[in-house]
Amino acid sequence: MQELPATAPVFLVGPMGAGKTTIGKALASALGRSFLDHDDLIVNLMHMSIPDIFAQYGEPFFRDLEHDCLRLLLTGDFSRFSREQLYAAIGSDKLPAVIAGGGGIAMRADNRALIKEHAQCLYLHIDVEAQYQRVKDDTNRPMIYVDDIKGRLSELFTKRDPQWREIAHAIIEADDSIAHIVQKCQVALALK
Repeated sequence: MQELPATAPVFLVGPMGAGKTTIGKALASALGRSFLDHDDLIVNLMHMSIPDIFAQYGEPFFRDLEHDCLRLLLTGDFSRFSREQLYAAIGSDKLPAVIAGGGGIAMRADNRALIKEHAQCLYLHIDVEAQYQRVKDDTNRPMIYVDDIKGRLSELFTKRDPQWREIAHAIIEADDSIAHIVQKCQVALALK
């Protein structure tokens, strides 16, 4: 991977339930930097929940939107949304320094290329059983609107794990306390 400046954003990837938002907020605080959940940006820009976007427009539309928002955050390409819309959606005129990506963000090669080129990527890793325990009752995750949630999580993990690994500067085991996970993230960022 190419050498990135220390000011490059930190981008967290991993399965749903890995704690990307929780760890991202705590890591940003520890680093004295700003935080943004990528899915929250999409919700704020579209004025719709993720399940509503999936229901009304479908997954391909959501994935295109996800890519456009990623490109906007990492490169400043305002092709779909204006600077004013972005700043209104994030509540600031400063781009975030720590970003939690959605679980499927690394599915597209163009997203992986953007993340590798413009961000320090940390993969928050948890096993499927821990993931299941964390998300089984969450009604805001359209990818698991199925009867066999654990089977679906296993299927998604098998497909996405190699993609997360491809772009990760470090893999962080996320089966610990928030403080210890943040500490592991800080060590990984200092070593890169």
